[in-house]
Amino acid sequence: MIPYPSSEDVFLRSNHAVNEDDDFADISLPDFVHVQARIARHRFRRYRNRMNAGERGLFGRRLEDMEGLGDANDTPIEVATSFAASMGMALYENDVEMEDRVRRSTFGCYVFH
Repeated sequence: MIPYPSSEDVFLRSNHAVNEDDDFADISLPDFVHVQARIARHRFRRYRNRMNAGERGLFGRRLEDMEGLGDANDTPIEVATSFAASMGMALYENDVEMEDRVRRSTFGCYVFH
């Protein structure tokens, strides 16, 4: 039987800028939500300067303040909003990357907006 990963190991794995190759299948659902929220926080920091005020407010409300996230006392609404923000940031990142690819193919160079 494979032992449950230590919190330090999970923290290090979730702290990488690129974690598309890790499905975190070896951790429980609450820990998985916490890991995805940490990854989303990295994405938010990377893209917040490209967001309008509404997008920053929507994602930042849950992702900027994560001090208590992952506690045993998290309410279902805190877990759900963390997961929703995580999925939203994954979609936002995908949208930004697609837009950048289209701009590069259309204009032949990288265009910042």
